[in-house]
Amino acid sequence: MLYRNWARNAFGVVGLIALSACCHVGTKPAPSVGEIDAPTSVNVTQNPDGSFNFEYEGSFADSAGNFDLSKPPALGNRVVLEFTIDGDSAPGLTFEPEGRDAIFIALEERTRYKDEAGEVQPRAQRYQGPTVGYGQSPQEPYQGDQFFDFNVTNNGRTLRVTDRNDDGLTYRYSLRFRLDGESVVHDPRIRNGKIN
Repeated sequence: MLYRNWARNAFGVVGLIALSACCHVGTKPAPSVGEIDAPTSVNVTQNPDGSFNFEYEGSFADSAGNFDLSKPPALGNRVVLEFTIDGDSAPGLTFEPEGRDAIFIALEERTRYKDEAGEVQPRAQRYQGPTVGYGQSPQEPYQGDQFFDFNVTNNGRTLRVTDRNDDGLTYRYSLRFRLDGESVVHDPRIRNGKIN
């Protein structure tokens, strides 16, 4: 498999979908009040040594693909994450054909919260689903209900997934591409907002 060596990538491999603004003890998230789109262009170029560079452009993403959905206008809304492969990307590059195979998502274990006694605890203790350590890449399709409606267009150039964006947690995601029958993977982060 052609996995990009993050140490060689000037744009950085590690991304974050910042899904948490704050956490208040004893409060539960309210339902999202609306839905907004987060279109993001992904430019993937191949270096002569076979490694890849990834550059993102979108209203909620930085150039390394890290999303911060913890601030307005994303805060308080479900967010439809839409990733489109830029026309200048490596010829023939597509997303994996099945939506859940095109993006793996897991909770990043370093995320913390304060319990009722004021002690800092890993959020993973109250999360049911796959988790990964800081800087690690998810290794399996997402399991849970925070992200849903995984979809890849027929031409394989656009991936959509909806994030409830209401749990205040930080997730690592891996975009999974195909090029000449081989896998190409990039793993940024998403930081969700929390609705109180």
